[in-house]
This record gives sequence, C-alpha cells and structure tokens, in this order.
Amino acid sequence: MDIFKLIFHHDLLLEQLSGNEDVKNKTKAELSLEDFMKPIPTYTRYYFSGTRLKENQFGLTTLKKKDKLLDAIQKVLGNTRLWLGDGNAAGTLTGAVEARKSNVIVASDEQPAFNLKDLDIDDGSGVRDRIPLLKTLLDEGKKVIFLEKAHNGTDLHLFSRDSLYEPLFYALKPLVAPDFRYFSINGKRMSGERMFYFETWALDRPPHGFEEVSLVSNL
Repeated sequence: MDIFKLIFHHDLLLEQLSGNEDVKNKTKAELSLEDFMKPIPTYTRYYFSGTRLKENQFGLTTLKKKDKLLDAIQKVLGNTRLWLGDGNAAGTLTGAVEARKSNVIVASDEQPAFNLKDLDIDDGSGVRDRIPLLKTLLDEGKKVIFLEKAHNGTDLHLFSRDSLYEPLFYALKPLVAPDFRYFSINGKRMSGERMFYFETWALDRPPHGFEEVSLVSNL
C-alpha cells in the first residue's frame, strides 16, 4: 500500500514561507495600521511526500507511481522550462529529480537573472536561509521547487505566488487506486513529526483536516 500526501499552506506572509510558527505569530502581532491599509503579498506552498507502508519506506520517490506523480505536477506547472542550480534546464521534472544535480528547480520561461546556486539548499541550509531570493522569483511569477531529503528518498516542496491547489488536486486525483491512497492535508493541522507520519498510527481514522481523496471527490 502506497500513501501519497499533498500538504498545502495558503495565504502565507513572506516570513511564514519557512514554516516557522514563532515567526508567523510574531509577524501578525507586529503588523501596523499602515500595513493593514496596504496590500500585503501572500504566497502558497505545497509539500509532496509519500510512504510505502509494507516496506516501511518514506519519501515521495519511493512510491511506485513516482514518475506519474512528477508528470502530474509538471503538467500543473505548465509548458515552461525547469532550471537547475547548475544553470542548465531539465527536460522533465522526473529527469531533474532523478539527476539530482541541484536541490532547487525553478519553473520559468526565462533563465533567472541570478545564479541559482545561491538559492540551492544543502544539509547546512534550508528554505529559511533563502527567503530574499525566493521572494524575488515568486514575485516575478516563477515557481520554485526544493528537493527535500526524506528517510528513504526525496520529497518535493513547491512555492508559488498564486494558488495551485485546485489544478494539483485534480491532476493527482486520477492516480487513486486500491494500492494508492491520496490525502489532501491542511498544513495548519500539521503539528510535529507524529502528525506528519499519521499513516503509521491513524490511517483508518486520520486527524481532522486530513482528507482522503477518492475518484469521486470534489473540492
């Protein structure tokens, strides 16, 4: 049995992109009247992960349907080029993930103006360290994907200025099968590692906000 998880976060302020709750609460408290009177840009992020229950393996790329999942995500990104941290463009998202030449992929018709090696993440850095560069790309309408290490494979972390939830929901829905269960999860309900791996202890009764998608499910 394979479990696929789409974890979504909508209407995030810039400082919330890294997922730090302390920063989120502090940011809201420090907003001034002037801030409330002017438009504040918000962003969205999506985390794609998976588990092979019988094999006890964790990571999107461990799933049998990993190629179909990546193809569906690329379809949502549209007919655009995928730029890697080494400055080259990949033909497909699957190829980019498998090649692992960098841990960052930028979906854009034009090559980003700065060296994407400066945006790449590694064991000593994370998304929080790349917020200024990430903002630059998102405000230009580009989509940014980070490859995140999982226990046994790789997960994907997608950032966008606009919401991609509806097209992602429907692009991934046809993959549902008896041996492939798909969960759409509100990131606000995700608190800690135990909740992230809910499928290992509460698969039959998922926590509130963890919705299983069936072939007849609609938004």
